[in-house]
Amino acid sequence: LSHFAPDLPSLHSDQPTTMGCCFCCLNEAAKVGRVLDKFSPAPVREAQDGMLQKLVGRVVLAGTQPFYAPGSGRPCVWYRVTVSEERIRMREERNAETGEVRMIREEYWEQICKDERFMDFYLQDGTAKLFVNAANRGTCRIQGTSDSGRSSIFNEPPPGIRFLIAQRMSTWNGWGLLEGRTGRFRYTEQSF
Repeated sequence: LSHFAPDLPSLHSDQPTTMGCCFCCLNEAAKVGRVLDKFSPAPVREAQDGMLQKLVGRVVLAGTQPFYAPGSGRPCVWYRVTVSEERIRMREERNAETGEVRMIREEYWEQICKDERFMDFYLQDGTAKLFVNAANRGTCRIQGTSDSGRSSIFNEPPPGIRFLIAQRMSTWNGWGLLEGRTGRFRYTEQSF
């Protein structure tokens, strides 16, 4: 290993070491973010056709109405949201010495829905205006603001998140208190 990375401290040295995540382990948004971090932002008027670039400008609707991100309620032209529900499972654990069996309660999060919506828009910079075909996900990568939240029996999720939950879970009774369910939800949302 020292042949390939001679500047790395030894595991037995007094120098602190840091662990990073290799690029291949990142999700797509994180990979795009890392690549775009290498680019300086350019105004729309400097856009070059067919080139990978980081453009900045003001978003202008291509249609008449924006839609709203389900968690934050912000008007947007793109959002991605993931909702998870806390669940409980019970498992038996046997003591190897005494043979005694006891029940172990495990709480875990299960993704119950993922939703993404986008609409075409313009990116504008003064008099320059660039059409963004948001449906062409192969060439258009959008990064926006992030939001997240949690809910419980006494703290319901935002209305848009409740709607997504109800759409995906025909057995949801408003509280989520069915077998194995705790009634707690969490969501993450990115919007632009």
